[in-house]
Amino acid sequence: MKNKMLILFICLFITVGNSFAQDFKMPVLSPLAKVEQQFSTSTIKIEYSRPSKRGRTVFGDVVPYDKHWRTGANSNTKLTFGENVTFGGKIVPAGTYSLYTIPGVENWVVVLNKSTENWGNAGYNADNDLLRIDVRPIQKKEITETFTIELSKMTPNSCVMELSWDQVLIPIKIEADNKERIFSYLEKELNGEKLLTNKQLIII
Repeated sequence: MKNKMLILFICLFITVGNSFAQDFKMPVLSPLAKVEQQFSTSTIKIEYSRPSKRGRTVFGDVVPYDKHWRTGANSNTKLTFGENVTFGGKIVPAGTYSLYTIPGVENWVVVLNKSTENWGNAGYNADNDLLRIDVRPIQKKEITETFTIELSKMTPNSCVMELSWDQVLIPIKIEADNKERIFSYLEKELNGEKLLTNKQLIII
């Protein structure tokens, strides 16, 4: 009887231990963040790691000027658009892209790259760039301690993606020409209702 109880206790310990191990994560300096935002007729998804300032000089030191930055930490920062959009005025087909930047004192180059499996700058190839845009950085009074990407100023067909860290803000406008998608969807729905009505009339 005692042996059976011991075996039962061991099994219970292993089960609980495994469950705890699956939920347990060690603290990291640059935690992973995932953002999913309903936008236009689909969604925008962002996946990135978030380094913190921790008393350091960020731009010009931790992040050098005039050099490629992974725009976050660890693996590539990824943007997924559920429909065709314009990103800083340039056309981007629906899909997933890596986000890179080249920070400068008076100008940032923002890059969308078609390769999404790189680890930071490792494996980066400019031949895979979909687009590059120039953005003038905004200097803020307040400090953003942890690198943040967020979507603001939402409208039915536009928003602004903001990159914020330390006292720097990089705004990029995203727009969707969604009228055709909306009309196409409504037309299919209306045609479906007409077909259903015709079938019902035939049955009657």
